[in-house]
Amino acid sequence: MIPDKEEDKSNTKIIFRKMNQNSFSEFAWEIFNKSINDYHITDNVDANEPHNYAQGSLEQILYSKNWIDTVQWHFGRHYPR
Repeated sequence: MIPDKEEDKSNTKIIFRKMNQNSFSEFAWEIFNKSINDYHITDNVDANEPHNYAQGSLEQILYSKNWIDTVQWHFGRHYPR
């Protein structure tokens, strides 16, 4: 279990404190897959990123990070050097 370092009651910190490494990996994996699946709705590197999570939440940060990775991967496939 991840130790409490702060008495902050924000949703992100509460979620994070309740997870061990495996459950956090599963949590992130689920969000990453949602981001990839959402990208494939348009399959367009110019599509706007959907805003499915609260701004600044851990979910939004993970989603956005993976959205960028997914767009970059597809951009590289469509426009090789």
